[in-house]
Amino acid sequence: MKRNSNGVYYSPEASRLKKKGTKAGFPDLELLHPAKGFHGLFAEAKAGKGKLKQEQADWLQQLSEDNYFTFVFRSLDEFIKIVTNYLR
Repeated sequence: MKRNSNGVYYSPEASRLKKKGTKAGFPDLELLHPAKGFHGLFAEAKAGKGKLKQEQADWLQQLSEDNYFTFVFRSLDEFIKIVTNYLR
């Protein structure tokens, strides 16, 4: 986070992604490799008891309806386990 000349905090990374056309709430990770009848997978990382924002939930729902495997993970071990199972 940085502060602009007006004292308002902003995220330089978010600004950069927005300029590239990234939409709010788009999942953090994607694997565009078909497996187990899905076109690919999309994953959202959350720390601790963090909750999905509405935009994140909407993206995951839409991608799931479009036949992508979607999930939320809270640790690297959990992510590895889910992706390994997906790729088997």
